[in-house]
Amino acid sequence: MTIRPGLTMNDDGPIALNLAQALDFIERLQSMDDSARVIAEFERIIQRFGCSMFSAGLVENPTRVSTPILISTWPEEWQAHWVEKKLWHVDPIVHANLVRTEPFEWKDIFQVSSREGRKVFYEARAFGLADGFTVPSHQLSGPINTVTVVGEKLDWSPKERAMMHMLCLYFVGTLKRLMNEGRDRDEAPSPAFTAREVQVINYIASGKTSTEVADILGISENTVGFHMKRILSKLDCHTRTQAVVEPYRRGYLRP
Repeated sequence: MTIRPGLTMNDDGPIALNLAQALDFIERLQSMDDSARVIAEFERIIQRFGCSMFSAGLVENPTRVSTPILISTWPEEWQAHWVEKKLWHVDPIVHANLVRTEPFEWKDIFQVSSREGRKVFYEARAFGLADGFTVPSHQLSGPINTVTVVGEKLDWSPKERAMMHMLCLYFVGTLKRLMNEGRDRDEAPSPAFTAREVQVINYIASGKTSTEVADILGISENTVGFHMKRILSKLDCHTRTQAVVEPYRRGYLRP
């Protein structure tokens, strides 16, 4: 039997972490006051389950949603493709989120998807999104009501599924708490910028063009444009100049 590094054995075989370790993770989350630290801690813990990526966001009626994913570590080109093609209209995971209340595995959704929906799965796999586990949390109001974690092959025991379910709910709850605390202080909650979005903001602020930023980061100019749209949306801004100035003016980033 091959056991992933860091796994703990119990009567049901190898599990990603034991209950004490999970509770320690939750305790650390509850003591954090910065969304970037929360995201980094969540990324670290899901690696114990064989997951390399995650997304968190708001899923509502897909005919009304523009870009429902708030935080994501998906490959940039896939994010840009997903948004450009407006795949949330046909993405089976988005639709499953609307009607399901319990966590679900992507493989189960694939089996009942239409031909158009299965095409989204095939396209996602080409970008490295092979196997996923999604946790809806409709009982939580606010900008996040779903979390998805992704790995090459998620072959979990029932205890691992239950553990990941719990961790995802606490992750979402912690982010929501930080946003609410910002509102209680009459401050706009700090948007959760990805590392790449911060790079784009900094390069644009230094006077680089989108073409130059694309060359520096090794991505396409369309992907730079995708990141700028996400930044504008998170800041509720309308111009490129605002997108560069506002993160520093509001104290979200430091020069």
